[in-house]
Amino acid sequence: MVFTVNRPLQGHDEDAPAYADDKLLIVCDGLGGGGQNSYLIDGKKRTSAYLGSRKVSLACQEYLLAHYDEFCRNMKNPKSLIAGLKSHISKSLDEYVSDKGLKNIVRGKSMQMLPSTLAAILYKSDKEHTEVLVISAGDSRAYILTPDKGLQQISKDDVFDEVDAFDKSATMTNNIRQDGDYHINYAYYSLPPECILLACTDGCFDYISNPMELEYRLEYSISKCGELLDTEKNALGEYFGDILVKSGLKDDCTLAGTIIGYMDSEKTKSFFLKRALYIQEKYRNPCVLCDKESIKRKNETSIKIPDIENKICSLKKDMDDSIKKIILDAFILENQNMVGGFASDAHKEILHFLKGFEIYQSFIDELTKEEIERKKNVEDKDVEYLDIRLHLQQLFKSMRFEEFVNNLLGFSMSRILNPDRRIYAEEYKRLRKMTEEVEQKYIKALADFSKVFEEFKLIPPNMQDNVNKFAPSSIKFSELQVAYNEYISLKHDFQRCENNLKSFYMEDDADIEREFINAWRRGFSAYSRYPQYAELRSGYDRCMELKQEKESYRDLTCQEKTQKFKDYLDEHSVEFLRGIKDNTYLLRLICKDKIDDINSLEKQLNELKQYSSEFDEKKYALWMEYKPIYELYNHCIGGKV
Repeated sequence: MVFTVNRPLQGHDEDAPAYADDKLLIVCDGLGGGGQNSYLIDGKKRTSAYLGSRKVSLACQEYLLAHYDEFCRNMKNPKSLIAGLKSHISKSLDEYVSDKGLKNIVRGKSMQMLPSTLAAILYKSDKEHTEVLVISAGDSRAYILTPDKGLQQISKDDVFDEVDAFDKSATMTNNIRQDGDYHINYAYYSLPPECILLACTDGCFDYISNPMELEYRLEYSISKCGELLDTEKNALGEYFGDILVKSGLKDDCTLAGTIIGYMDSEKTKSFFLKRALYIQEKYRNPCVLCDKESIKRKNETSIKIPDIENKICSLKKDMDDSIKKIILDAFILENQNMVGGFASDAHKEILHFLKGFEIYQSFIDELTKEEIERKKNVEDKDVEYLDIRLHLQQLFKSMRFEEFVNNLLGFSMSRILNPDRRIYAEEYKRLRKMTEEVEQKYIKALADFSKVFEEFKLIPPNMQDNVNKFAPSSIKFSELQVAYNEYISLKHDFQRCENNLKSFYMEDDADIEREFINAWRRGFSAYSRYPQYAELRSGYDRCMELKQEKESYRDLTCQEKTQKFKDYLDEHSVEFLRGIKDNTYLLRLICKDKIDDINSLEKQLNELKQYSSEFDEKKYALWMEYKPIYELYNHCIGGKV
């Protein structure tokens, strides 16, 4: 006898209608969160979740019914058939998306195309046993219910491993979808010949407080159902659906079930009533009492626990601030060389600790390196300043050299006061004039030779050897050689004379030195007409910049060092605090009173939490007693594709 529950939540309806016959039970739940995209299908607006659950359910019906006999022959080793099912589902979803031209309108990582869970039970039964193949993906579940073992889960949820059926905070890790990877789980069981099989979406169990309560409600529904074994009336499905609705429907509730092997309605109801009364006495009533007492105690402690937690948090922050302050104070005392006369024992101990603390030493190394670099930077600026000033001094003297020579020649007393310089000056003038004349002669000879050479290039090659006046030893070339040699020789004499004269001028002339100093003080403003002015001015400006930078330098003050350490301490507070807290002696030396207060408050907090959660733990203990029988999926032959 098969029965179904189809109770959609108003405005929801993402579960596909349950499918149940004498071979197969199927439920599918469309994922509303990932399937929000909506489409106009046959004149009606449908979400991706709505379409996905129905397409997956239909594809499963087609494939499982078509291959039912093959599955029955290979229930213990159905992997290849499950692979065929997965392929059939994926192909059906792909074709539907292609035919309807569906695309994700609302985009995002969580958005999926046609997302759905699956819980299916393929079964066959005889007088000795019921063979079952459970096929699932996601968090929809399959169960078996019997009067002796009660409710047992025969599918394992695709959620994080540490979460079981008692926990309501499960996060799904797998579901069927058209646009991504997924797997299908399978599990084989040999079950009693008399049993009830159930496939349910999460709306049937997620909002019921625990699996023991779910079992009680199912067994209570069976015991109170008037036409239990009447398939046509679907009495059990309707009765259990009404119970779910009365308990406050919060999601679509879909269930496909079958009653196997039970022939007498009254006896069947009697069997399950007995089990329901046992569950009520053993688990349900204690759970209700635990919930009641737990709520009462949570109400009693709802103000006290947060208040103590806030006090502890505040004290821990104060303790951290105290640790950071004493570390900073210890640094200041050491930096000001005040350790000894002004430091407490705590400061001394902190300093001793810090000197062996790697992260503190890293800061000291960085600070020392910075100070060295600052001093070196000033030294480099000083060297640059002197180099530029010396260069400008030489440039200025070179610029004024001709005036120096003219003064020597024009000043009548220079013959008596500077006889050596006067001789060099006269020789300098004479040689410079001769050099200029010979240079002009050389330039003319070069032009004459260039002219005849250009004419020579126009003569055909076979006639050039017979034209003596164009040979390399021609008069024009000889004249050029003579002019060149005379020019070079005279140029050397002139440069030697100039160098001798400059040796007096550049090194010993006090007058020109005074003029340079005056020009320097005025930023060379009186020399703008000279070609060298731009170089003089840029060099002077750079020297002024260097001088200003040099004068602005000073060693780091205690306040600056303290601020740098404070910033460093804030940046690395976790490491500093951990280092101090790991040293029990230091910690108590700094924060004894706060530690005692925190320990006292934490003791109170633990007592309150224990008092508040005592009945939660008792309820959990009931679950741990129930759980080993409930989790039948731990004893299946199964796998995944």
